[in-house]
Amino acid sequence: MKQAIKIGLSFLLTVGLLALLINQIGYQQLLDLFKQFTWKFAAVGFICYLASYFLRCWRWRYFFPGIDINLIDLFSLTSLTIVSQNILPGGSGEVSFVLILKKIFKISYSRGIVAMIVARLFDLLAMLLVFAIALLLLLKEKEISLVWLFVVGGIIVTLIMMISGMARMTGVMLKISNKLSRRYPKMAVVAEKLGSFRDGIRQLEQSNVYSKVFGVSLANQVVRFVAFKYMIEAIINRPFSLLSTIYGSTFSEISSKIPIHGVLGLGTYEGSWVGAQIMMGMNKQEAVLSAFGLHAVLLIFSAIMGGTGLTLMFFRKREWRNETGQP
Repeated sequence: MKQAIKIGLSFLLTVGLLALLINQIGYQQLLDLFKQFTWKFAAVGFICYLASYFLRCWRWRYFFPGIDINLIDLFSLTSLTIVSQNILPGGSGEVSFVLILKKIFKISYSRGIVAMIVARLFDLLAMLLVFAIALLLLLKEKEISLVWLFVVGGIIVTLIMMISGMARMTGVMLKISNKLSRRYPKMAVVAEKLGSFRDGIRQLEQSNVYSKVFGVSLANQVVRFVAFKYMIEAIINRPFSLLSTIYGSTFSEISSKIPIHGVLGLGTYEGSWVGAQIMMGMNKQEAVLSAFGLHAVLLIFSAIMGGTGLTLMFFRKREWRNETGQP
């Protein structure tokens, strides 16, 4: 019932926001959006975005030391996870990552969950760090309040504390769960899961991979923002500031992580981009067109990569069976 309500609200949010945004430019301009598409800029954007996929593939290797997963399998895993995130509401798409790891690579649910949570925290940390640098540089050009910088700085410090203290925090929760399980037996299951999670975090900390994960995460965010910049230039047919790209894309990316957002992110992604770009001085019409164009390109690209990943996974199925001894 709750899931149905959530989906219904997402649908209403999508319809309402899309109607509001399209009303600003008219249907015809939206239909003509890709007629003036500049393919040379788009090609650079696609290459950069593809590079970000492989950076994310490479990063997963640090989470599973001692387990040999080749780059093709990691690409399939990454592309299917990304397309699931785009299709499924909230954080439901993350589940596909854990399920694929367990079913195909025989990596436990607890290790998969640990890897996904830590990776997402580093993604957010890297994105906000790049955003903070962009804000610092934009202070000289735009009328941006210093409050934004302090807020982002506070979140960055909080994330660093969360990542560095995750094992200790989980240990405290585990102690509380163990005490409660004596009185409430069902809490023993929670305690067991927390224990597995803590062990997974400790294993990562002892592997000393956090600095490598952060480095790749930071490189990934920079490459993605450069890809977005060239995709925007392909849509609006003029040079576009990387700083403005970072500013708008950060708001749009964060909007896609809230519990209730538009179906496929439609409406909420565009609305966040439009609001941020208008703050940067972009005219309303160009802001709306660039929002629809960028999101459409990203959805199409992720669908193509997801289809490619699924195809590769299909052809690799027999090899996986031989490697794992399955019939």
